[in-house]
Formats: sequence, C-alpha cells, structure tokens
Amino acid sequence: LQFAEHALEAFDRAGRESPENRALLVMDIGYALALNGRLAAADTRFQEADRLLATSGRANSRFALSLNTTWGVFLGRTGQELGALARTERAIQIAEWMSPDGSIAPVLHINRGTSLRRLGRFEEALQAHLRGLEGAERGRAPADVLVARAAIAIDLVELGRLAEAEQMLAAADSEQREQSLPPGSTAALNLVNSRARLWTAQGLLYEDDEAWS
Repeated sequence: LQFAEHALEAFDRAGRESPENRALLVMDIGYALALNGRLAAADTRFQEADRLLATSGRANSRFALSLNTTWGVFLGRTGQELGALARTERAIQIAEWMSPDGSIAPVLHINRGTSLRRLGRFEEALQAHLRGLEGAERGRAPADVLVARAAIAIDLVELGRLAEAEQMLAAADSEQREQSLPPGSTAALNLVNSRARLWTAQGLLYEDDEAWS
C-alpha cells in the first residue's frame, strides 16, 4: 500500500496530466487497500479510477475489465450484492466487446451467478453458472470446471432439486480425483462447501458437521 501511494505521489509531483496513467496508479492503491481490509477506502479509489478511465477514453480497455472484475469481488465481500452484480456485468460487457468470438473468462459468469444467488435469484444464478461451466469445459480449465460445478450444485439445492445437485457433485468428485487437485485448493474447498450445503438440505446433520470440520 505504501509503495502504491508513493508511486502516485511521485506521479503528481512530476506534474503529469495523463488520466489513464493516474487511473492505473489509483487502481493499485484500491487493490492494496482492499487486500488490507480497508474496503470502504478501496471502493472510493475504484470509483476514482473508473472516472479517470472514462475521461481517458479507456472505459472498454483491459484495465477497465480488471478494475470492474476486482471491484465486483470486493463489493460482494462487503455484502453489497447489487453493486457487485453491476460491476461484474460491466466486466462481462467489456470482455465480450474485447473478445473476437464473444467468449470470455468463465470466472466472470461464475462471479455473476454467485451475486445473483445471494440476491435470491436462484434460477438466473443457475443459468449463469451453467454458462461458466460451459466456458470452462470449452477452455479446458479444470479448476474452473470444479468451481462451476460446485456453484451449480448450491443453486440446485436452493431450488430444491437435490437429486440433480447430488449428480453434479458426483461428477465433480470424479473429475477432482482425475485431476489430483490439492485438498486446500479453492476448487476443492468449494466442493466441500457445496457438499455440506447439500447434506444440510437433506437433513444429514452428522455428515454436514464432518464436511465443515
């Protein structure tokens, strides 16, 4: 954080007028603030960077894509799901505009689905996560495939479709064994969380406790 702040101070002392370069420095400060848990301050910096990118004509650049993706994640972590959804959808819009064939990183669809689920929009969340799974399979991204399957399973649990959730997790478990992912990986932990959610819905309290342990 100190390094990012010093870089911006040096930029200002030099009297430079580039809104784009200033936006990148402000983004770095926002990221550092967020990583240090100062999410309100990070949000303020992200807003400033967004304005600067728009001023510099780079509102649809890869920098804007990175900004909106990260901003959406951190808004979600503070419970601001409408804001998180808006930023993620903006990131998707930029990514699709930049992509020659319209394909985008699966994580964007997965993030969008997570925000939709937290807003209680379970069917929309399911469709977003299915798009994420499709993209992950097409791009041969095994970790993203597992993250998407775990998310889909939770959506199905929320919709009361427990048998389908069980099938989704069975497929994910099989893929995880083939990939030999570390048990502490994000994908593996997401699968444990999904399994616990399913067991809770099934009334299997002992198994649920074991999963969380």
